[in-house]
Amino acid sequence: MRVARAAWMTLLLALVAGLPAVAETISNIRIEGLVQVNRSAVEAMMTSKVGSEFKLETVKEDFYRTVELGLFDPEKSQCDLKRTEGGIEVIFALVENPIISAVEVRGVNVPAVDAQKIQEAAKRRYRVGEVFNHLTASALYLEISRAYREAGYMANLAPVRVGDDGSVLVMITEVAVDRVELALVPTDGYVDEDALLAWLNIKSRQPYSRLKVDERAVAALRLGFLSRLNVDEIYDPDDPNVRGVMFLGLLEERPVPNAEGSAFIDPAKVMADLPVYRMGHLPASRVLGPQPTPTSLATLKAASENSPEDGDAAARYAFALARAGYTDDAAVAAQRAVALLEGLTDDPARAVLMARAALIAGDANRAFAVLSNLEQAGQLPPDGYPAMLQAAAFLLADKAVKEESAVRLPGDTLAWAVKVLMLCDSRDAVMATPEGTAYSSALRATWDRFQRLSDGDLATHHEAYERAIGMFALLRSAEHPFDPVEIVPESEELLSSPIQPVLDDPRLLKALSDRSAEDPEARYAWASCVVLRELALLLGGDPDAVDIDADTRRVELGAAQVALQELVSADPQRFQRASVMRALAYIVQGQDAQALDALAGLLAGPDGAMAAQLYLLAATLNPGITAESGEVLQQACRSAADRLSTVITGAEAHPHARYARYTLLGAAGDYEQGIQEANAVISGGVDDPRAWATVGFLEAKRGNIDTAATALSKAVELDPSDAYASYTLGLVKWIQTGDALPILPQLQRMNDYTPVDLAAAELAF
Repeated sequence: MRVARAAWMTLLLALVAGLPAVAETISNIRIEGLVQVNRSAVEAMMTSKVGSEFKLETVKEDFYRTVELGLFDPEKSQCDLKRTEGGIEVIFALVENPIISAVEVRGVNVPAVDAQKIQEAAKRRYRVGEVFNHLTASALYLEISRAYREAGYMANLAPVRVGDDGSVLVMITEVAVDRVELALVPTDGYVDEDALLAWLNIKSRQPYSRLKVDERAVAALRLGFLSRLNVDEIYDPDDPNVRGVMFLGLLEERPVPNAEGSAFIDPAKVMADLPVYRMGHLPASRVLGPQPTPTSLATLKAASENSPEDGDAAARYAFALARAGYTDDAAVAAQRAVALLEGLTDDPARAVLMARAALIAGDANRAFAVLSNLEQAGQLPPDGYPAMLQAAAFLLADKAVKEESAVRLPGDTLAWAVKVLMLCDSRDAVMATPEGTAYSSALRATWDRFQRLSDGDLATHHEAYERAIGMFALLRSAEHPFDPVEIVPESEELLSSPIQPVLDDPRLLKALSDRSAEDPEARYAWASCVVLRELALLLGGDPDAVDIDADTRRVELGAAQVALQELVSADPQRFQRASVMRALAYIVQGQDAQALDALAGLLAGPDGAMAAQLYLLAATLNPGITAESGEVLQQACRSAADRLSTVITGAEAHPHARYARYTLLGAAGDYEQGIQEANAVISGGVDDPRAWATVGFLEAKRGNIDTAATALSKAVELDPSDAYASYTLGLVKWIQTGDALPILPQLQRMNDYTPVDLAAAELAF
């Protein structure tokens, strides 16, 4: 229409080029060519009147509006101007469009699209016996577009044409796939990219469906070797009828495939690419302290047994068992706690204890009922809100479970709910259930409750706040429509932090800082928050994305180091956990020698496992090391291993120290030395599962698969809970036999060590 409009303008200007530049009046307005169209419809478009002053621009706009009614042929209709004795006569010579005689729709090829429905829409818009209207195409396009969109496809509508005989042709062009690409990181990984691309089954020249593309991406994630798979839709500005598809995937370091996914994997390449040193989960929050020790568990058990009617003691014992990973025992203890506390729920604090125990026992319905009733009555304490949110998420995920093998079990953390919701197909339908409403209400109530707290109360209840915000951050992984930001939009700024939100929360830091002078626990919380914030930024966060400038952060880190030292000196038993934070502070400050010295003193304590893995962290974060400086990294690991020589004293050496040295030697490339030292411990009569695991892993890295299988089998026999040894043994057996199916259960134990699981473990119970 706009091209034709430009042509009319040229014609009109040519006709009036010879008119004098003086004011003249319109002597007459003549409208020609009307047969079917009512004259009043044209007159309604005109502002020019007989007897009014002739203005070229006004006449032009009148003509444009008339033709843009859509009822006239824009190429044949024209405006003529004629001089008369009385002024200028304006003549609209209009050519009506043909009367519609038939309507045909072509181009509907996608089976999922209802061609009959589109045909009916076209006939409804273009009625036989009426004058063809160009404007009808816009409304028809909206209907066609909606029909394709509902089926998961896209289509464009070519300009609708009408023949001289009145036949209307509606030509639909379905958007097609132009090209499909797949890129995996790291490149040259263990997956056959060509085979995976063929399996995705998105092919050039087939109708483009974003729904199908996304479904295939989700299916690929379920194969078990991709931690992430992003899909980009590539639009070609030169051809709106095609789309390119780019899959970009990130491979898991330790893939846990299902039977179908194993066909794409080269297990020998997985083994070759595995890093020698297993970096465990670093602390991301302060909600939970060290894992319960056998001594502390024994103390809690005795307290519970000595006071068989004490529900509080029973609940504390259940929480400790759950934290330590004794799921079955924790469920039994939790059921006992629920029975003891059930009659005491008039006390909100005890009601929260009972609900938390019910969650461990697997009874999310009871937990949510108790907590939501308290919340509605305005009596729910702050530490009850995270439990209420967890219960609501459990009940929502229960609605989304499709496979019997995936149902919730006692001991499951929030990670179970997140994984179920991430894989949910009928997302909007699940969210529309009463459980979805309860989930939304729990998110809103939790956010509002903590926002209403004064700074002083926030410092008092900081653990409950950290747990709640951690759950918000974790649930974001479930995406639309379960993402908390969609339900509580004001949480977006906090949850968009590049690190754990509670580590980048100025309000929380200020509240803890203000309380720290009078409360040692608040001082520890503030100092550890600062240290963990800097560690998170050092390990991959964007320092420029946080609100605090570098100089302020540097000053705060120094003050945190001083605070931690003072806490350890004042009460080493109470603040033993501050020693790990002190070592972390040295690491992020680049003082690796001081960090290694501090860590050596922790190896025999409750935090020994954490201290052992931090040896490598301290070495590899040396400022002189870059991604390209492999020799420098190896030397740093060798130096860190040598520092442990003074800690290791024969068969009495603490296993954490020995294991740290073995693996540091392996990371330094000294496989033979690591194997030799581990074998020396084994030969000395010490049945150390870590020594056997080290021999097995390093022998596998050297390609001695049979020797590795023997050593790893012994390691798993001695310590069935070592999921890493079990995984490596499964991988070795896969390489030996070429058959993944029998060993998939061994590999799948690693499913409990995903980032989602580890983050959820910090928030649970």
